[in-house]
Formats: sequence, C-alpha cells, structure tokens
Amino acid sequence: GINQNVALYSGINVARVKMLLFIFSGIISALAGILYAARLGTVRGDMGLGFELDIITIVLLGGISIFGGSGSIYGVILSILIVLYLRNGMSLSNITGHLQTGVIGVLLILSVLIPNVLENMNKYLKFRTSQH
Repeated sequence: GINQNVALYSGINVARVKMLLFIFSGIISALAGILYAARLGTVRGDMGLGFELDIITIVLLGGISIFGGSGSIYGVILSILIVLYLRNGMSLSNITGHLQTGVIGVLLILSVLIPNVLENMNKYLKFRTSQH
C-alpha cells in the first residue's frame, strides 16, 4: 500500500514484509540472471547495460506511480508486451538503436506526464463543479 503507518497500525509487521519482499526480489533477479546467461551462453558485467530505460518505462507505463502508491501487475505485463513489440518492430524496420532509445524515452516521458496531467485536470474539474 501507500502508507506504512496504516499498515503498522493494522497489525502488519512492516519491517518483516519489506525484508521478505527484498529477499523475493533478489531471488527473482538471480533467476532472471541465470536464464539470461543460459540463453546467451556467456556472462559479462556490462550485459544488462541499457535495460534501465526499458525497465523504468515498462513500470511507469504499466501504471506504477513514481510518487508512491500502488499499481497493477496486469498493467505492467501489458506494458512489457507493448515495449517488447515496439522494440521488435523497430528492429525489423531497420531503425537505429539511437532512434529506438529516443522512442522509448518519449514513451517514458508520456507515461509520466499523461497521468499527472489527467489527475490535475480531474482536480480542476472537481473544484470547478463544486463552486456551482
């Protein structure tokens, strides 16, 4: 959830839940690394370089807010498919890597701006209708 104090007052051991989630995240990351290394047949320290932009874009496009709160795993899965097919389509169209990164960057900016603009418009409309 969004509020640690509410979780704490509800009887949830927040520190324990955080620790378990970090452990789970580490295990999943290790499994992903093993699968990635098995697929490529080699391991180097810089093999994941460049994935940061895609991952952040996927998470934000999936509905997870950078300002805290909660999101949906279904939105993240859908955004994985969107970015995957977008990258694959651009590669098949012989679009250069720099332009692909630019397109993903624009998608990242839009995935941050659009929810905030919509939220501000919604607040404005609620304020405006409450005055009449």
